[in-house]
Formats: sequence, C-alpha cells, structure tokens
Amino acid sequence: MSAPFVLVVALLPESSYTVYPKRPPHGVPDTVQFCLCPNADWLISTTFARDPGVHTCEIANAAAPCRLTPDKAVATIHRHYGDVLSRVVVLEFADPKDTAAVTRTLQAHSLRGILEVASSGVAFFKPLPNADDAQVTRQTSNNHWRGP
Repeated sequence: MSAPFVLVVALLPESSYTVYPKRPPHGVPDTVQFCLCPNADWLISTTFARDPGVHTCEIANAAAPCRLTPDKAVATIHRHYGDVLSRVVVLEFADPKDTAAVTRTLQAHSLRGILEVASSGVAFFKPLPNADDAQVTRQTSNNHWRGP
C-alpha cells in the first residue's frame, strides 16, 4: 500500500436505533469512525452494545477535489459528539491487513477488538471485550454526506 491508512475512532456511550436514551457503555462502546484510505474516505457508525450494526457511507473518492484529513475528522467528531464523547483515537496503518501490526497498534492505544476490512476497502474498528463475541449486521449505503 503506497499511502498510509488512517482510522479516526470516537468512542461513545451506548446508543440504539430502536431504544432511547443513550446510556454509559457496559463494556462495549459504540463508535463513530472516519476511515481515510488511499482510494476513498468513509464515515462509519457502529452500534455494538444494544443493536449490533455497522453503517458505512463513502464521503469522498480518490477523484474528489477535497479529501478529509485526520485533523478535520477529529474536529468534526468533537463538533457533533463533544458532549458525549469518551475519547478520540487516531490510528495509522501501513497495511490494514497485517494482523500482527494492527494488533500492536490497537493494544498501544488500549483498544480491545479487531480491525475489519471490507472488499470495498473500508475498514472499521470493532470494539468487543472478546473479538469473537458478536455477530454484526452490516448495512452499507452511499448516502450523500455533507462533510465538515
């Protein structure tokens, strides 16, 4: 891979698409993530605590005149989730499919879970106490996202 692969992960309280309100996490946080790949930028929302799901949206492709930067991704997360944010982590991977290197990077940031990489190139951090614990329903959409 010629360019680094950057993942910006925001850890949030538990939420639900069917049950309100949000509540503090009980071991598995929900996330909002920006995946900045050489070929596209993605917005990923995950809910693992109550309603397991992964929702992805491509927000820019390689031909886009303006690509997202890690700093803009962090600022966007703080602007929209600052009141409920647990923490934001910026991760960089030379090769997101290098399992040993990915594990070292996640452990260095005290993140328990795995990095999943889809055939489209989008990747997301799957925060689980035991990475084999849950089955996740994936929903992918190419909704138009109006960025930061």
